[in-house]
Amino acid sequence: MIYDEFENIGLYCKQGDKLHRALKYAFGFDLSQPDGEYEVEGREIFAKVQTYETAPAEEKKFESHKEYYDIQVLRSGCERQDISLGQKLEPLGEYDPHKDVIKLKAPQIYSSIVMEPGKFAVFYPQDIHRPNCNLNGKCKVRKICMKVKI
Repeated sequence: MIYDEFENIGLYCKQGDKLHRALKYAFGFDLSQPDGEYEVEGREIFAKVQTYETAPAEEKKFESHKEYYDIQVLRSGCERQDISLGQKLEPLGEYDPHKDVIKLKAPQIYSSIVMEPGKFAVFYPQDIHRPNCNLNGKCKVRKICMKVKI
């Protein structure tokens, strides 16, 4: 997992590689564009643009992904994301290959990060996370979720 500010991207990737291209797209996305899915480089790199209100963590599920790195960039608002690294958790259903997600039972021990404009998080397949949670009550969020083929 990577959690940092955009200005530090050079610590994690070289200009022009997939991760760099995805983050550059997310931070430069024209916010006047509607929510939806945008192909950046076909199915190798694409964006899911979402606007929503956060919710109590108890209403959200932990998840992980197999085929794509999950890169989250908030362009407005703030949210808490709970994370658990390197644990094997009980699935709450089958893996959905169309959405590249499996929902998981909450771990007993986890950490949290605060997502806000200027920061990003990269989740690898072993990084279990629960996004879209309230930080200090509900908050309207505009998020660019980049999917980068592994």
